[in-house]
Amino acid sequence: MNENTRLTLLEKVRNQHDEKSWGDFVDTYRPFIYSVCRKMNVAHYEAEELTQDILLKLWGKLPEFQYEKNGRFRAWLCTVTGNQVKNFFRSHQRRNERDKKYFDESITDPEIESITEESWKKYAVLRALENIRPLFSEKVFDIFNLLQQGKTRPQVAELMDVSPNQVSVYKERVLRRLTSEIRRLDQEWG
Repeated sequence: MNENTRLTLLEKVRNQHDEKSWGDFVDTYRPFIYSVCRKMNVAHYEAEELTQDILLKLWGKLPEFQYEKNGRFRAWLCTVTGNQVKNFFRSHQRRNERDKKYFDESITDPEIESITEESWKKYAVLRALENIRPLFSEKVFDIFNLLQQGKTRPQVAELMDVSPNQVSVYKERVLRRLTSEIRRLDQEWG
């Protein structure tokens, strides 16, 4: 999906009857929204439900959303998500005293922005890895993963039966492609 496709997708989901575009939108942003909910200490099952609620809220608000060329859809998405999580905890605090220890109602917007930005970076890396995976052999990807797990270059070389120089070359190839894909996704998703 390129920049025009993303903008097209945002335009298409404004039509609430375009189920295919809505499905594409959900596939793209659902994991990110869920991740933010979990980072803000929402339990797994509640995060699943809250993610659905947020997506429904977005579905209702997207027809009014105006994408500005210099604006960032992600900033708007983070605001909506953060506000919904705050509302979730406020409503549950009245019902269940234990939630008070998990969520400080005084959490600030910059703190929410920090949480969403951290979640976004992790999500982008995971999506980018998923996207570039088919471009490399299983062996090259395994070498990269072993290095990410903290194994040294000589350890990986011995485990994978390649030279230490090959380990370095493979790592650089994957990193270059990964960095490029993360940049592309960041531009595409706003």
